[in-house]
Amino acid sequence: MLAFVLEQIRARGINVKEVQNIIFDGAAAASCRIQLMEEPPSDVLAGIKSGNPNIISVEVIRLDH
Repeated sequence: MLAFVLEQIRARGINVKEVQNIIFDGAAAASCRIQLMEEPPSDVLAGIKSGNPNIISVEVIRLDH
């Protein structure tokens, strides 16, 4: 799943700053936080949500500095 998500981001030319992937006990689920250089367009987010049946949720949190 992570490779799928990163490929969708890369295809739009968006650079990744940092990735944190937490795999839960038993490896049945994971949570991933990806910090990007820019906010991905809504069509990229929709493609990530619909492009892999194992992705439960996608959320954008804007960090303004």
